[in-house]
Amino acid sequence: MTRGLPEGAASSVKIQAKHVYHAGIAGLLVNGVTGPNQIQCNDFLNSTDTWVGQLIFVCSNVAGEVPLWNFKITAFDAASGVLTVSPDCVDPAHPENSVQIGDVLIVYSQATAADANSITNTMWDNSVNRQQFPGSAGMRPDEEAGRIVRILHNTGAGQWRYCTGNDAFTHQISPPWDVVPDNTSLYIVEAPDWLDPSETSEIIAPTPDVSLQIHTEVPNLTDEVVLVGGYLIDSDGHQTDDAFAVYRMIFIFGQPPTVRVVGLTDTGTPDPGPFDVAITDQVIRADTTGGDVTLTLCPLADYQGRGLLVFNSGPGSTYINTTDPDTFPDGTKQYVLSAAGGTARITAGGIYTT
Repeated sequence: MTRGLPEGAASSVKIQAKHVYHAGIAGLLVNGVTGPNQIQCNDFLNSTDTWVGQLIFVCSNVAGEVPLWNFKITAFDAASGVLTVSPDCVDPAHPENSVQIGDVLIVYSQATAADANSITNTMWDNSVNRQQFPGSAGMRPDEEAGRIVRILHNTGAGQWRYCTGNDAFTHQISPPWDVVPDNTSLYIVEAPDWLDPSETSEIIAPTPDVSLQIHTEVPNLTDEVVLVGGYLIDSDGHQTDDAFAVYRMIFIFGQPPTVRVVGLTDTGTPDPGPFDVAITDQVIRADTTGGDVTLTLCPLADYQGRGLLVFNSGPGSTYINTTDPDTFPDGTKQYVLSAAGGTARITAGGIYTT
């Protein structure tokens, strides 16, 4: 509500955004929706972590909308990478309100311990992170210093503190918490500074349910999660106190999928490669009408939840090789697309589906 209701001094609305370094303990691409309450993610395959009881949210929809979907994991099947969630993730009557393939899913960070000067989550080290970032075993010591730890929900909600140091599982903070978080507290780690804010002109709202849209720029945050805060501004320029503003996280998709064609030179001569896959490649069409084509993936850790679709166009084969020392999850270093019209989708950790 703005001027008139409920406070006469409220005259405009402002939003601002910033980079979120850790929106949760794991970020994944949705690879399948196998039932009304089941979500499949390749990065969960063969995980031995305790995912049941964890809370997850979808922070961006592949169709371009920005949903606000929160779920609790009630069962987990490691062999298929399928999560059973509550409430249902599919609405048959409104498909647009359902989780879809390509959505971005994040597992919230929920404290496992805390005291007046710290907050801990032992799940910072998990199979998804180890797969996406080979060699990782939680957070890098002291890399978090200077960032902000914010309690989003439950005990201690609304508080934020500067991180003074960290080990693999624990953030040290200053000043001490006013309310010490507990094992219900959900928290994120964000950049210290907001980007340029966007503010409306004065809005008069004599009636309720007035909707408006505000646009703000988030430069250099393609394929990243941002925290967006919303504030009321009064006639003297004061804004909502930070602890009482409203926030949500949004994954910023990059440009629409682009297609790179390989296998032929500019003059139409067959070119077998090998061709290096760039981190910006989203769809590669390998033209094998003149012979086999070889692709070399970039380091798998660089994908960080991105996806690559390879299309074999022609009677030949497309050879997809990993970069040393990476391997696919089955231990091999090469996957062959031999069928004309066959496709392979590569996601973080080198999982492929055809």
